[in-house]
This record gives sequence, structure tokens and C-alpha cells, in this order.
Amino acid sequence: MAQYSVVRKMLALASSLIVFFAVTGCASDSVWTRDDLAQRVAQADTRAEHEAIAAWFEREASAARAKANDHRRMMQQYVEMQQKPTRGVLQMAPYADLEERRPQHAGDFADLCEARVLANEQAADEYLAFARRHRQLAESAPD
Repeated sequence: MAQYSVVRKMLALASSLIVFFAVTGCASDSVWTRDDLAQRVAQADTRAEHEAIAAWFEREASAARAKANDHRRMMQQYVEMQQKPTRGVLQMAPYADLEERRPQHAGDFADLCEARVLANEQAADEYLAFARRHRQLAESAPD
């Protein structure tokens, strides 16, 4: 009986290792670095390879759009911050200079965010152009 449980444990361990290595092997293939992309672009000649490259560019475009949306939200926060006085200002006191107490740096940050929004939107458009071109190449490539 004791031998049966040892064999069972060994089989469970072996099958777990097989599953682990199979999953990590598949996972490493789906995550590309930029160097991997350059190599894949240089070697792409089949429909599946061009489709995979197009999908990579589409994922990058989606990530760039998400970054643009993040910066758009931050920009709105900085604009709102600039428009309201800081906490603790006595608004009824005639000597309170509210303009000096507003966070002036918020406008600078809003401008930086706007630049990032534009840059990320442009990057997303360019990634989609790459994806469209690889989809066209995929249509004419052999299977």
C-alpha cells in the first residue's frame, strides 16, 4: 500500500511538471520583446507570421490608446486643481490673495499630459498602420 501512494505521488509530480513546462513554453512564445519583433519581421513570409505581427501591433496600439486615456484623465485633474484654491484659504478675508495660492504648477502638468495624449494617440495610429500593412502582406503570403 505504501508503494502505491509513493507511485501516485511521483505520477502527480511528473504530470505537474509536464503541465508546467508546457504552459511556460506556450507563454514565452506569446510574449515578445522588441528584439523578437525585429527578428520576426525580418523573417516573416507566411500568412500566420504576418497575422501574428499584425496582432502584436494592434496590442501595442491598444496599450498606447489606454495610456492616452490615462493622461487625458490626469490632465483633467490638473485643470480642476488649477481652477480651485488650495485648502485652508480664508475666502472671505479681503486680504486673501487666492490667485497666489492656486497651484500654478498644475497648468504645466496639464500641458505635459496633453503632449503625452497627442504622442500616444499618434503612436497608436502608427501601430495600426503597421498592423494594416502586415494584414495586407498576410493576404498575399503563402500558408
